[in-house]
Amino acid sequence: MTLYEGPRKCHCCINWVEEYPEDIKEAAEETSDAKSHAILCRVKKSHGKARKPLELDSIVIQSPLLKSTLGDVFANYPGITTTLKEVTFNEPFWEFFYRWDALTEAQEHQGTDAQEHTRLLLDTLSNQLGDVHRVAQDLLQNNINERIVIDAETCAKHALSPSDSLDPITGYDDGLQRVEDFPDRILILCSPTVIAYGLKCKEWGRVDVSGISDIVWNKDAFSSLVLAAETKRLVASFVRTQMAHSRSPDFDDIIEGKGQGMVFLLTGEPGVGKTLTAETVAEEMRTPLYTVSAGELGISCNEVEKELTKILDLACQWNAILLLDESDVFLEQRDSQNLQRNQLVSVFLRMLEYYRGTMFLTTNRLSVFDVAFQSRIHLTLHYPELDHASRRNVWALLLQRVRNSSVSSEELDAVAQEPMNGRQIKNAVKAAQLIAADEGTALTLNHINVALRVMRNPENPRGIRLPRVILNVLAYFGLF
Repeated sequence: MTLYEGPRKCHCCINWVEEYPEDIKEAAEETSDAKSHAILCRVKKSHGKARKPLELDSIVIQSPLLKSTLGDVFANYPGITTTLKEVTFNEPFWEFFYRWDALTEAQEHQGTDAQEHTRLLLDTLSNQLGDVHRVAQDLLQNNINERIVIDAETCAKHALSPSDSLDPITGYDDGLQRVEDFPDRILILCSPTVIAYGLKCKEWGRVDVSGISDIVWNKDAFSSLVLAAETKRLVASFVRTQMAHSRSPDFDDIIEGKGQGMVFLLTGEPGVGKTLTAETVAEEMRTPLYTVSAGELGISCNEVEKELTKILDLACQWNAILLLDESDVFLEQRDSQNLQRNQLVSVFLRMLEYYRGTMFLTTNRLSVFDVAFQSRIHLTLHYPELDHASRRNVWALLLQRVRNSSVSSEELDAVAQEPMNGRQIKNAVKAAQLIAADEGTALTLNHINVALRVMRNPENPRGIRLPRVILNVLAYFGLF
């Protein structure tokens, strides 16, 4: 006789009954219908910033044919055993990303049933990994790389849940002598990835150690900057001293922790070299450049304060140069009509005063600045519009980087007469390069003139007819 747990009559013991409980249902995965399928997909509700209401949580492989296929595909792959009764893969399914080509090739050499099961798995995963594959392929084709900061400790502080800190790993040889370099038999046990922060994508992630190399700094970038020699020398000395003594009490304010930073304000019309100044200074100092625009910080006061706190902490931790581009929204004069903007300005003022690193602010609207910022900014640089000599220098520097160029000095003098800013000149050189490359010839003044006419009027560039593909490429790069 079998007894079942029934409705409770008290809190101290179990009420045993003869009737089978009506509220008990067989688990969905244990039904005969579920077991008859080659693959079980577990779908969960999306939480957080997911774009879809439902998302794939895990996949259970039930087909013996598919298990056999995956056994070959994941041979020697750590942590995967396909001979288990239940073979489960959890999101984000990176193991399939790394063995995708092998799985696709395996499908071509299978029988009908196994091929059908493999195709079903590939179709299921395509929706999950499709965007990742497209991005990865695009990056590989264009040889894209990104500067990263390897800092697991800071990642634990900002991106992971709180945890206990562990002492650094050290090794000992047979004689119990302390060693700094591990032998290969120990290194082979280490993770093939490290935690790093991408300075361009502004995200934490794991990076394959085989794809990491030392940064190749552009030693000529700062010297090539079209700026007065005295101004460049002043900026370089300020930044160099600040980075070396930012934590020194000699540079502290009356109140501890205040006034330890160095804030530069760069003002001028677009394309005169404001952003380039910060970029070249970072190259000269061989330090990370953390670039952020006002739009990345959010809208509400709480969002801005939270995001800005994180950014300032990261920049200070890495002794990076922080570039806040188009900072007008945080520096604009306060008034009684816009309380939300007043809050943003107040938050930024307070955080600016306690920042300990080097910050560059750029704007082309100096006239709207709040007067309270004047005492927080250590050096203001005004960038005038480029004159003929400056434009010629910019043209010459950009054309020097073109592998095959035949623009003479006299032609440079002529093209520099055109009233343009630095960004427009860069776009013109890029457009001329594309046209010359399509023709298979050296870049000449004629290519530059064609590019300038197209950029002025892409619909009818003074009778010049360009192949549609060139016009599309120019539009893609935003060159007109």
